[in-house]
Amino acid sequence: MLDAVDDLIVAALRNDGRATVRSISKLVGLPETTTRARVNSLLESGRVSVIAVLHPSVDPSEITLYIRVRLASGWASQIADSILGHSYWLAEIVGEPEVIATFDVASLSHAARLTDEIAQLPFVSMVTTDPVLGIYTGAGTPEEAGGEAGLWPARDETRLDAQDRQLIRSLQVDGRATYTALARSAGLSLSQARRRVLELIDSGAIRIWTTVQTADHELARAVVDLTVNPKTVMATVERLVRRPGVVSVSRMCGPSALAVDVAARDTSELGQLVGDISAHPDLISVRVHRIRLLRRQLQQRLRSTPDPSSEGESARSEALD
Repeated sequence: MLDAVDDLIVAALRNDGRATVRSISKLVGLPETTTRARVNSLLESGRVSVIAVLHPSVDPSEITLYIRVRLASGWASQIADSILGHSYWLAEIVGEPEVIATFDVASLSHAARLTDEIAQLPFVSMVTTDPVLGIYTGAGTPEEAGGEAGLWPARDETRLDAQDRQLIRSLQVDGRATYTALARSAGLSLSQARRRVLELIDSGAIRIWTTVQTADHELARAVVDLTVNPKTVMATVERLVRRPGVVSVSRMCGPSALAVDVAARDTSELGQLVGDISAHPDLISVRVHRIRLLRRQLQQRLRSTPDPSSEGESARSEALD
């Protein structure tokens, strides 16, 4: 459980994941040494995570797919983890031999080949895939809220070079890595690293995302498939992403289709949330699927292991420079 001081620290990190220890100490009213220890404890225990998340439309060298795989009778849904091992979001539908995943492919022809390969497996009875036109950040839950809720704009002209990519890789491992460590990992000067990181954030290419791990129980979750009046699709998206409990909204190809990932503290709260979403007059159809989350990697692209050159350095032990 987090105490009152922890809550203030988390609030500061949600406002700015790279806030300095000095600024956080002023907010919580504790000495810097005490604040640093509290911040380090939250991060090292895994109760709080701060990482960079790359905007899905930035440097679009890959296509994001939303895939459903229905398994033949008698096969455990966990088998799909080996099929969809490269997915960054994977869930099984409760009470059904079916899994849903989101992952990246290099091209539509790659997507077609992968779909055909999965469909030929003996324990698969059906496969459907949809290219994703956009993924929008939701307000989330108090336990899992990350960055700013709402539409996540990013300049279309944003392109990444090798040094940008290395900076993002490092920040996806530790969103509070010091500029000194970032500069060294990317072969940049301190001022160049600082400028590039700030430009990546200001352009909307990345967000520094702070999450709090669920404490004593697993959240109740569902995916709500919506067909929306085509004239009000984006207005519906904007309304949904600001609703507490909505983790994300994915816009698919097809007849104004949205997939809404929602979470709540318990099934009663989840039912209320889904009911509120379903009641909107602009919706043409609604399908609700209770899910159990198997994998969620916020580092949607450029997933990597920690940079070996930074091992042994405790970047969290110092204020961001």
